Amino acid sequence: MSVYNIARTLQKRGHSVAVYTWKSERADKGFETVYGINVYRYGIRNINGKIRMLKIPCRLFQQYFDYLALQKLVQEYDLLHVHAPTYGGYFPKYTRSLISIYGWANALKKVKKPSILTFHKTPSKDEIGAFLKELRNADMATSVSKPLAKALNIEYIPDGVDTDVFKPISHQKDDKFFNIIYPARIEKGKKQDLLVKVIAQLNRRNVKIIFVGPVSDKFYYTELMKKIRKLNIQAIFMEAEYLHMPKVYNMADLVVFTAEYIGLPLGVLEAMACGKPVIALKHALIADGIKNNENVLLVSNEKELKIAMQILLEDEEKRKKIGQKAREFALSYDWKHIVKRYEEKYVRVLEK
Repeated sequence: MSVYNIARTLQKRGHSVAVYTWKSERADKGFETVYGINVYRYGIRNINGKIRMLKIPCRLFQQYFDYLALQKLVQEYDLLHVHAPTYGGYFPKYTRSLISIYGWANALKKVKKPSILTFHKTPSKDEIGAFLKELRNADMATSVSKPLAKALNIEYIPDGVDTDVFKPISHQKDDKFFNIIYPARIEKGKKQDLLVKVIAQLNRRNVKIIFVGPVSDKFYYTELMKKIRKLNIQAIFMEAEYLHMPKVYNMADLVVFTAEYIGLPLGVLEAMACGKPVIALKHALIADGIKNNENVLLVSNEKELKIAMQILLEDEEKRKKIGQKAREFALSYDWKHIVKRYEEKYVRVLEK
């Protein structure tokens, strides 16, 4: 939802904005208005079928469609801001740094318009080559990850949050359960199984885990469900639309994020904006203003996670204090502040 929020905030500030993206199984219309933003979709529909190799020829042709579509669209706009610069994820790991068809940025180079790339993920070792080559196709690059920005010597601009939407909401809560929410896709890298394991060790039957996010790894999901049943853990899985997420976060007594994501994940930032105490990994949660044991609890391993959860399970006053400080932290990351930083970069690129 970063692209939507940036586009919406820019629109509020008087800019003319449109979003160009791929077709998918959920959205295959050539044009539609989404939350007030004009969205154009072109190219080959994203295939999520069982035969993974089918995705590869689709991406080989996607750049051609991008180029043709962007040729028409860019005539109305002064600058393009790219949020998905590579197609690397659709190719085998050992070829990603060798693939010559790189994606959005390469298409933008051909249409000859000023452009900015924003990297939303930290590349693996086999992807770094493609990332570095993409940098040459843009006038400027940024990253939402501070460590990645430093490593690539590019601008750091974090994700933001709409603090008018994501905010504390009073509601009637079922006191039967202590709700722990984990907002993330269900996949091995998010380590939902670690949370399940620690809950079992705490032996607290009044605790319920609410996993919020789509299942992107069916095998991992199946194994996770087996573990939940075996350990007799109270857990539910759900998906929620973006505008429903504030209500979901406000159901929580605690939010836990055990993924290895380096930076400031949107799920963490949104939970903090809702005034919820968050536990996350110390080496992964890196952002200006993060203060351990003040606006968040940071842990390094399974043992520390267990201790931190035990503390917050038993200390309601501490949960409230951390939640209040978390809200103060999130206010400094409101999209209106973040978008101003992007506007400064736009001006610099256009003045070149």
